[in-house]
Amino acid sequence: MPTHKLVPYWISFSEKYSSKPNWDLKSIEEDSEGRVLADDAVDMLAKFCDRYDLGEDEYQNMKRIKDDMEKTFSVDDYSVNGRYIHGVFATGTYGTGADHIDTEEDKIKRNARSPVDAVVLPYYFLFALPENDTERGLLILQKIGNKGTKGVVEEILKHWLELGDKKGNVEFDPEVTEDLIKQILEADRLLELKFTKKQSSKATHEVVSDLLSDVIDEEGFLEQKIIFSGTRTSNLPIAKEKLSEALFNKETTSVKVLGQEFNQGSLKAEVNGSQRTFSLFQDEAEMERLIDEEKDDVDLDANKHPTMESISEIAIEFANEIFDKYNEEPIDQ
Repeated sequence: MPTHKLVPYWISFSEKYSSKPNWDLKSIEEDSEGRVLADDAVDMLAKFCDRYDLGEDEYQNMKRIKDDMEKTFSVDDYSVNGRYIHGVFATGTYGTGADHIDTEEDKIKRNARSPVDAVVLPYYFLFALPENDTERGLLILQKIGNKGTKGVVEEILKHWLELGDKKGNVEFDPEVTEDLIKQILEADRLLELKFTKKQSSKATHEVVSDLLSDVIDEEGFLEQKIIFSGTRTSNLPIAKEKLSEALFNKETTSVKVLGQEFNQGSLKAEVNGSQRTFSLFQDEAEMERLIDEEKDDVDLDANKHPTMESISEIAIEFANEIFDKYNEEPIDQ
């Protein structure tokens, strides 16, 4: 089974192009014609789910997200329980075809998927309202390997909010953990240290050889990357303590590598048997909860995906751990 994770975000809603405060999520304001948009943020997201629920006519409410994203979105299932709503988002990517291989029969199926077919996967979600904080809600999204729904959910939620008279907007902020440096120090292996920056093609001409400057157009932008990595089996030869002190703090905003200034970067490490990527120049990391099929007693459906019921128990427990951190009342199972 691929790695499954739960990633938490704090989300807030406000009126677009307005300096007004964030919406009170326990009492969503009326629009200009006096119509109540929703009882609270949970009810509002239930209306959002209704809009994109598959319903009886399969995919009748499926939303295709911008051609350049080449993604689909729909809601497979959801339910409301007091202060929280949870369910399953279904999203997939299209744009390229593929052959399929039957691993039981050892047969190849040529062109089994066409460029217009999207490979749709189910992703669990949970949104919960704190008891005291009325300006933000906790949204937990499932990731499968390195694939998730944060980008597509944010895009379509913003689109849906803009359809109303109120012209709403949503902001996502990841819940972070303060033990980033501890995780790096205890990592099994350091795999890759990468520095990146975006600059104009014209500026690139000044730092490359004459041969390269002849083939790079002066108009446009390039993303430059410098990557340090170990071999397939060896550890990256870098002192963890010095690396943490130098690159994982808010005071350091850039470094010079090979005579060039880089203000973005990441460290890839193996932590507890799972690969993690940490952004440089910060002392906090996004929190996540790994799902272990055996330890967490996860039930799988016919397609080997964790069921909504088995993930929900883990997600609610995770949400309550975060609420406890902020002295908020837990949500009920």
